[in-house]
Amino acid sequence: MDGNLREEYNRIYEKYAVMVYQVAYQKLRNHHVVQDIVQETFLALYQSSHVLANEQHAKAWLIRVCSNKIVDYIRREQQERCVYMEDLKDHEVQYMHTSDNPIEAWIKSVEEQEILHYAWERLYQKDKRKYMMLVEAVYSEKSLQELAKQFGVSTNTFSKTVSRIRKFMAKTMDEYEHEIRKKEENRKEAESQEAGAHRKEALGFDPTRKEQQIP
Repeated sequence: MDGNLREEYNRIYEKYAVMVYQVAYQKLRNHHVVQDIVQETFLALYQSSHVLANEQHAKAWLIRVCSNKIVDYIRREQQERCVYMEDLKDHEVQYMHTSDNPIEAWIKSVEEQEILHYAWERLYQKDKRKYMMLVEAVYSEKSLQELAKQFGVSTNTFSKTVSRIRKFMAKTMDEYEHEIRKKEENRKEAESQEAGAHRKEALGFDPTRKEQQIP
């Protein structure tokens, strides 16, 4: 990285490091984990010097990379917890499935984060300008007037646009959640059918014979 890019990198770091920290902390609530994610995010920026050419693009890029790393971290944690759960004794596993189980609540929060992350990604792919408008509306501390001026629109137009964007996000999240639930139902049905086939096989059922009774 040459001197000019390094200077630009340092300037962007100074300007947006707190914002990246806040984005990560809002999701994870763990100072040490968040610090690691901030460092990984800016390391990725350092290794992608082409992003530094446009500050607004760099800001959106930082939020996307940070969000990706948050989801990656949550997935790793979920996998580690699942391995731990499989090693527990039967009575402990049964406890894991009670309605007041904090692990179940934690896994539900993982799913919610994935759904939210998917919606942000869809918005970014659909319209990067609207993505930035929502980013600023959610994460910045600027007034409505300042935000409208930043995007070159009236306050009324900015408010209506953000409202439409939020509706798009809500619709996208609902559709993706439905898709996830449908896949889960199909998976359980396939597992049930497979278990039934194994049971028949264990009981000596031969599907090639027409007249048989299963004990």
